[in-house]
Amino acid sequence: MSLFESFRSGHGSSHEPGKNRGSVDSHVPEKVLLPDPPARLSDAKPRILLVSENPVALAALEGMLQPLRSQWELVPAANAPAALAAAATAPVVGVICDAGESQTDWSALLEQFAILNPVPLRFLRCGPQKDGVENQVPPGGAAWLSTELDGAGLAKEIQQAFQVSAWIPDGEAKKLVARMKRLPSLPTLFNQVTAELASPTGSLEFVCKLISKDPGITAKILQTVNSPLFGLRRHLTDPAEGVLFLGAERTKGTLLAAGVFLHFDQDECPGFSHDLLWQHSIAVASFASAITLVETKDKKLSELAYTTALLHDVGKLFLAANIPQDYSKVIEQAQRRAIPVEKVELEALGATHAELGAAVLGNWGLPFPMLEAIGWHHCPLKTGDQSFSVLTAVHVADALDHERQDERLGRKSNRIDREYIEKLGLGHRRNAWRAMCGCAPKTDLSAAAEKLLLQREVRAA
Repeated sequence: MSLFESFRSGHGSSHEPGKNRGSVDSHVPEKVLLPDPPARLSDAKPRILLVSENPVALAALEGMLQPLRSQWELVPAANAPAALAAAATAPVVGVICDAGESQTDWSALLEQFAILNPVPLRFLRCGPQKDGVENQVPPGGAAWLSTELDGAGLAKEIQQAFQVSAWIPDGEAKKLVARMKRLPSLPTLFNQVTAELASPTGSLEFVCKLISKDPGITAKILQTVNSPLFGLRRHLTDPAEGVLFLGAERTKGTLLAAGVFLHFDQDECPGFSHDLLWQHSIAVASFASAITLVETKDKKLSELAYTTALLHDVGKLFLAANIPQDYSKVIEQAQRRAIPVEKVELEALGATHAELGAAVLGNWGLPFPMLEAIGWHHCPLKTGDQSFSVLTAVHVADALDHERQDERLGRKSNRIDREYIEKLGLGHRRNAWRAMCGCAPKTDLSAAAEKLLLQREVRAA
C-alpha cells in the first residue's frame, strides 16, 4: 500500500489506525426524510412554484414531482414575470428555478421572492457544472438541485430542505435569516482536495501543495494538530505532517470548517473572539470524535462527528459578521447574566446560532445527520433519536467543554440534557464522558431533579 493510499484509507492517521475511511456521508444511515408540510393558516395546500422558460423542461419537472402533489400544490410558471405574479396572488413556500440555457438573472428573481414571501425555500436546478449560474446565488442562499436526479431523488432533496427549514419556524426567526447578507460559499480548496482524494491517481504530495498555497488554511491545520487536546509529543510545523496526522476525512473536515472561519476572520464584533470560538470548536470536535468511537466503535461515524463538531457553532460567525452591534449586546447580556448565549439569542433575535447555522449550511448539501446535530445540539430532545447518534456526540461534547469553561470561572453547571440522555438509555455514561474530557464527576441527578434545578437557576438569573 502506497503512502497516499494509506493516508486516504485512514492508516496514515497516527491517532486512529484501522478501517478504511469513507466519505463524509457514505456511511451514514438514512433517516426518514418525509416531514409534514409546513404549518399553514388555511386548509389549502402549500404552494411550490416551478419556473422554466423551456416548456419541455417545465413539463418534465412537473411530471417528476408528481409524488409531492399529495402534500403540496405545484404551480408552473413559464417565465419570471409569471412566477412573480403567481407569488403575489397567494403565498408560496418554495420556488424551483430550472436554469437550463436561460438568460434570466436568477439571483435577482430569487431575491424578489424573499421580499414577497419571507425567506421561502429557493432552489436552482442545473447540471453538475452548474451551467454557468454558480454566481447567481441570492442573499440568504439557495440550494442546488442537479438535473441528474431522478424524480425520487429530486423529491427527497426537496423534502430534506423543508425539514431543514423547520429549524427556522417563525416570522422573527425568518427575518433574522433574511438579515444574513454575508454568507460563505463551499470552500474551493475543500472541493479541490476532495476531488484529489477521490482520484485513482491522487497524490498526497499534490494535496499538501494545495493546502500549503493557502497560508490561512495551513495555519488552521497546524493550530488544530498542535492543540493540547491531541497530546502530541512535539510541535508540528510542516503542514504535510499535520495532514498525515489528521487523516483524509479529518483533513477534509478541517478544511471545510477553516474555510468558513477564515471567511469572517477580519470582521469585528465587540466581545466576540474568532480565536476562542475556533479553540472551542477543536475541543468539541476532539471530544465528540472520542465519545463516538468509545460508544459505537465506528471510526467513520467518529470522523463524521469530528467534522460536524467543528461546524456546530458557525451560526455565531454569521451573527457576528452580519449584525455585529446587535450580537455584541447579546454576548454582553449573556455574560452579565451568566447564562448560555443561546438563551439570550432566542430572547433577543428569535432564533439561536444553532438553528441559523443548520439552515445556512443546509444549502451546501451536507448530510442530514450533520445538519440535525448542528441545528439541535442545544435541544436534542427535538429529534426522534432512540439511540446514540452524531447529535448525541456533539451535544455532549459541546456541553462538556462549556462545563470545563464554567469550572475555570468557578461556576457550577450541568449542561448535558439529562432527559435526552436517559431517553437513549445512556444516563449512566455521563460521568464516564466527563472523565474522558477532563471534567470533574458530578452527582447523578435524575432528569426531573436536574430540570427543576435548571429552572431555579434561570429564575435566579
